[in-house]
Amino acid sequence: MESSTSRPATSIPIPSRVVLRGIIQFLFAQDFKSVDIHKQLVSVYGESVMSESMVRRWVREFKAGRHSLEDESGRGRPSLITDELTTKIENAIRNDRRLTLDELHNLFPEISRSLIHEIVSEKLEFRKVCAPGMF
Repeated sequence: MESSTSRPATSIPIPSRVVLRGIIQFLFAQDFKSVDIHKQLVSVYGESVMSESMVRRWVREFKAGRHSLEDESGRGRPSLITDELTTKIENAIRNDRRLTLDELHNLFPEISRSLIHEIVSEKLEFRKVCAPGMF
């Protein structure tokens, strides 16, 4: 027999976060306490389902009147990459395609080297190209 902290014998895949929040909301509506809701989740899905502190957080949200199970938009850290920065860097590269990241950083000292790299490689999708014999 497995311990109570391991995954149950009848393995049910852990559902999405939204489904878990729905379960929490349902049990909260039936006056279950946070700790009991967490125990219910663990008994069905195993220890890795969701932390007790996260269950408490969602119970607080529902107590405060929240009805939505979806993540709120705009949560998380805002991006430092703006269209203006991207345009500045793109124009500099188009004017001199041999610019290196260090040279771009010298042109735009207010922008970190890692942010310049992210703009060039991920936003603009530019790649380093080396012609044959140019080592």
